[in-house]
Amino acid sequence: MTDGSKLRAIADYKGIQYVLGETGSVSCHGAGDVSDTYAAAVWAVDYLLYLATLKVSRVYFHQGTGFLYSSWMPIASETDGTPRFLHPQYYGNLLTAHALASTTQQVVMLASETSFTAYGIYTADESSAIQHRTAHPPPTRRHRQSPRIQRHAGRRFETVRRLTGPGADAKGGASFAGLTVDSNGALAGCEIVERLGRGVKMFVGDMEAVPISIEE
Repeated sequence: MTDGSKLRAIADYKGIQYVLGETGSVSCHGAGDVSDTYAAAVWAVDYLLYLATLKVSRVYFHQGTGFLYSSWMPIASETDGTPRFLHPQYYGNLLTAHALASTTQQVVMLASETSFTAYGIYTADESSAIQHRTAHPPPTRRHRQSPRIQRHAGRRFETVRRLTGPGADAKGGASFAGLTVDSNGALAGCEIVERLGRGVKMFVGDMEAVPISIEE
């Protein structure tokens, strides 16, 4: 996406929408131990939020029966018998859908480092969310200190929902806000929403993506 800003400028000049008609994590229908891992879920969040900073109107992920970079396959394949599956990227898509639910949002990049990125998501009513991401490759879970989150003047509280998993190369065990998806495609479990008080530090685990919603 090194030319993303150039394509955005061309689309604006031509008066047309900037649309990605077919995209995915790795070409040729994905790669084993890459597209079907938890790392792909965190990548998808970062990728889509970055595209949002470029004001891309729509993004279409290429999905197909048995494709390794498909988020899910709700039925078994009739051709080769591949069982139905749900890849970790599905959980990344859940987070993105939550963060970008409004149609009146503007997304800006606040920080971009090798192991940490942050985005600001602003809505028309001036409420905002910050998206944190850590991207350490080891499969073990460690913790690093995130920037200190201070309660904004006039705001009531900040709520946090975490995208988390066992490690970068894990193919199962992911969840978003404590929720998982069962074999029928339905959300299961109890939603876990953390609340930040004034001056409270929030810690972000390795390979976590964390939307922080500032609510009235």
